[in-house]
Amino acid sequence: MTGPVLIAYDGTSRAERVIRDGAALVGPRPVLVLLVWTPGMAVDPPRDGLPPAPLAVRAEVEVDERLIGPARLAAAQGARVARGVGLDAESHVVADEPGSPVYDTIVWVAHERRAEAILISCRTRGRGLARRLIRQAPCAVVVVHDGA
Repeated sequence: MTGPVLIAYDGTSRAERVIRDGAALVGPRPVLVLLVWTPGMAVDPPRDGLPPAPLAVRAEVEVDERLIGPARLAAAQGARVARGVGLDAESHVVADEPGSPVYDTIVWVAHERRAEAILISCRTRGRGLARRLIRQAPCAVVVVHDGA
């Protein structure tokens, strides 16, 4: 693969910690901070005037900018955190349909972007995403355990 390292991001402080902790592992490669959004998903946006992240729509989902706008801003904040620790980062939001497994969308983006690796967090309770990605991803999956 020749693409970026994909960082699965959900806008939480835990996800920001994964970016900071994973930066040493990623090194000088480009990274793509990815937030997968589905209608009804609540995201707390940063309030500091960042430009929103680019948006892709994977399924036939009606996208209301008032609803997805906070996700786009949160993804942009993730890229800012990544740049703050020395990574060459861009952000991206993919809108997907409700009920679609997040890991499917992450794998799809990894294929589309020819990701070199995927960096994700893993809570003590919540290893299902990590297991599924490890089985299905087209590249290496790096799991940063957050101990929560």
